[in-house]
Amino acid sequence: MPTARASAFTRLFYANHGSTSAQSFAAHADKVDIIAPQSYSFDINGTVSGAVPEALLKTAREKGIKIMPLITNGAFNNRIATRIMRNQQVQNYLIFQLIVIAKREGFMGWQLDMENMNMSHRERYALFVEKAARALHAQGLQLSVAVVSQVSANPADHPPHSWEEWAGVYDYARLGKAADFISIMTYDDGSGAGPVAPLPWVRQVLAHARTQMPVEKISLGIPAYHWEWTVRGHFKISSGGYRYVSNILASSSNPRGYDEKLGAQWVRYNTKRGDEHIVWYEDARSMGEKIKLAKDNNLAGFSLWVIGLEDPALWDTL
Repeated sequence: MPTARASAFTRLFYANHGSTSAQSFAAHADKVDIIAPQSYSFDINGTVSGAVPEALLKTAREKGIKIMPLITNGAFNNRIATRIMRNQQVQNYLIFQLIVIAKREGFMGWQLDMENMNMSHRERYALFVEKAARALHAQGLQLSVAVVSQVSANPADHPPHSWEEWAGVYDYARLGKAADFISIMTYDDGSGAGPVAPLPWVRQVLAHARTQMPVEKISLGIPAYHWEWTVRGHFKISSGGYRYVSNILASSSNPRGYDEKLGAQWVRYNTKRGDEHIVWYEDARSMGEKIKLAKDNNLAGFSLWVIGLEDPALWDTL
């Protein structure tokens, strides 16, 4: 049976179909242990479609980097997820295809990234993951699972409706036992108009996860993207990569700083209309704090979303 981790500390980088993902991967493949392209999905009948972008595939094969694509329920379609959870025949067909494709393409396995599921599917989803893991393991393949962050098992500790509609479906204990590792999406904190992944919140999510599954099966999710807010009214304006932020940083007149408590960088600027915005962004320092947190807690590694959006200085720290 596959082991819980590919190396002592596994550096997993997600990739998308954008050219920046392919370019960054090609330039830094020696510091990537697993490349995980979000490039496959299944429909309501369990039929799998998709392909790893050729540029990513070429680099991975030339450099000997392990490939673990994500497989999603369409574009995180609730109706597709519900059908899969309730139909054993469709599940079996989906799992069969995952095995065939992985063996044909030389993938190490798959990361199951099913989202937008009601918590009423909690038991069914755990059973499905357990079944899929057994089937893939029997073929020498790995299965990892991406899960939405939970700060506790108490629905009241989460933003309104998020437990019922997003986070509560993931039984951390059972998924952690069945899968080879769990990538916890410790980003997109919904508690306020601040950073994508404030360090105190990340620590809270990790503290809860540690009570539910072995630490050596936890891969800490790290964002490489920013959130931009209006200072007045706290409206979210944009999300994107470091290149966008670097243009704002180029003007020395824009106030900036590092919030020690939140573990995040920020910069303020005024738009042409005179509106003040604040951008909370990730750079080598803030991402490095999260990587250190993962290492200090002896986690399996980290899962960074998404290669190509990162501060270029990050690579000098890995």
